[in-house]
Amino acid sequence: MTRPTWTARLMSPCEAAWVAGIIDGEGTITIRTKPYPGGRRYHVSSLSACNTDTELIARLVEYTGIGRLCFNRRANHKRKEIWRWQTDQRQAAAVVEQLLPWLTAKRRVGELLLEFQTLRHCGKYRPGEAERQQEIVAEVRACNLRGS
Repeated sequence: MTRPTWTARLMSPCEAAWVAGIIDGEGTITIRTKPYPGGRRYHVSSLSACNTDTELIARLVEYTGIGRLCFNRRANHKRKEIWRWQTDQRQAAAVVEQLLPWLTAKRRVGELLLEFQTLRHCGKYRPGEAERQQEIVAEVRACNLRGS
């Protein structure tokens, strides 16, 4: 796994359109739930794409300037290994903000991720924000269900 870079690169319109196409077709925009010690849970916005083509994944890193790379071996040796590019939180929002004009299938989830990031205050919410955050998480999950 490579070390993450923390600042998203400003992409050209052509690069942003290409990345949006990859995310629309091969990627995931989501909000994951993670556990705190002691049983509490928190939410993490996430942007990722998986593919067997290393050049495609390398181009995601080149164009966005951020992300982690993970290599997943397949249990079935007859299948190609998969590379995964992923970025979370503010970095994911910085990329999605640039992709929004070109996203099609995942536009609504991208808009929700951006709104979700505006509500993150390290556990200190203004009235109604915690409830809205839960509504966003539920809507993102509904949008990401297979077949929807």
